[in-house]
Amino acid sequence: MQHDWISLTYQSDHVVGANTIHWNGFIQSLGAQFGAYSPFLSPIAFYGLYRALKSKNDALFLSGLFGIVLITFFTYASLYKTALPHWSALFYLLFIPIGAIFLWEQSTRWHTYLKGAIGFGVVVSLMLYAELVFKFIPQPDYQSLHRDIYGFNIIMKEANSLITDPKHEAIAVTHWSVASRALFYNSPFNSDVYLIDTRYDQFDIWQHDTSLHKDLLFINTHDFHTDIAKKMVCDEVTNGNTIDIILGNNKVNTINYVWCKNFQGIKK
Repeated sequence: MQHDWISLTYQSDHVVGANTIHWNGFIQSLGAQFGAYSPFLSPIAFYGLYRALKSKNDALFLSGLFGIVLITFFTYASLYKTALPHWSALFYLLFIPIGAIFLWEQSTRWHTYLKGAIGFGVVVSLMLYAELVFKFIPQPDYQSLHRDIYGFNIIMKEANSLITDPKHEAIAVTHWSVASRALFYNSPFNSDVYLIDTRYDQFDIWQHDTSLHKDLLFINTHDFHTDIAKKMVCDEVTNGNTIDIILGNNKVNTINYVWCKNFQGIKK
């Protein structure tokens, strides 16, 4: 309330802020959901929803109403922006068990199916957890499961090695997701990190000092790359450095550091 519900506004814009339907993203969103919650268990959630809506038990029926609102909202949202699997996690975590209980009571054939589906899910989950720890599965360049996190300590260490005057120089990124990681991994250093975009959100509240008239070192990643000379008002734009984040024999990320001398804002 203190900041006019800025976080809620940010999240609503993030989830349903677009106005153009993207069918490829919609299909990817559905595929990600079925993959995340097991292709053998995900359909059971919809059966659980169906049985809940037919139930004469008030608590179960109300759960069904809640579930249909939840899955409808995120399915609609995925038409416009690719929905991350955890957005609809509550739906699957609630209705997979409900559907499984109803199927279990129907016949012993479903016992075998459910045991197999759960066993498959456990094996896949154990493999993924093992990969997070030991990183033993070879993955193509820039397609690593670790690309969102792996190497950010190196990225921020390299950025700070290029900062010589923290009072007049700072680090900048142009995407909120990169900003979250940059702020976290920059905590051991005494430099500032700014998110430079056109939206007013919680990052603007966290950043007390202005970025204007500072020399900003922009971090461009492989997935989030901005043409600084084209988008920003600077006295001078120069390349700082380029590094590759390597895992095994494959590239996880490529980082370009770009200097914007005397940053004066975003071009209109």
